[in-house]
Amino acid sequence: PQVKSFTNVTSATTVNGTPIELGTFTPVIAANQNIWYSGGRIDHQLTGTDKLSYRASLDHRVSPAASGNRTFGERWAADSLSFGQNHALSYTKVIGPRMVNEARVAYTRLNSSFPERDPKSSTINITTPLFTIFGASNFPQDRLEQTYQYQNTTSYVLSKHSLRFGFDLARTRLDKFEIPTDECGLTQMKR
Repeated sequence: PQVKSFTNVTSATTVNGTPIELGTFTPVIAANQNIWYSGGRIDHQLTGTDKLSYRASLDHRVSPAASGNRTFGERWAADSLSFGQNHALSYTKVIGPRMVNEARVAYTRLNSSFPERDPKSSTINITTPLFTIFGASNFPQDRLEQTYQYQNTTSYVLSKHSLRFGFDLARTRLDKFEIPTDECGLTQMKR
């Protein structure tokens, strides 16, 4: 790739008496995304006082070269892939002219991963100045988050007032998977 964007260039650092130019390189990387989103809802009136509803949404996203070591362009970057889904089933019961009860169960899942484009190269960190060669040491990563939920609410109309009470139980499970790569650190010692 052709280098076009250096900023903060300085020649203050010397190695064995030879001045070395240092600067900040900011590559231009396209921020492409491929997003697919869909959703739907089905309502069914079981009887005059009973209603059943189902709602679902799916969200699939692909973002190439979204993170990781993007210093030299896309070669050692990491992609961002995610797939989220949400499902809910609701049951509504009209108990009388003043009371309505709604029960709902829901499941939400988010599966996101950050695979690196070059999983074979080891990471080399040079700490003075801060500089990384090859892929970042904290990739690849995977994350799976799942939430199970149960809700029940009752509404009661009393004269000019509306009372609402209920409960919400939720359990979230989060699994994170990360395989750090081999690292090699080089530090310049000052005398």
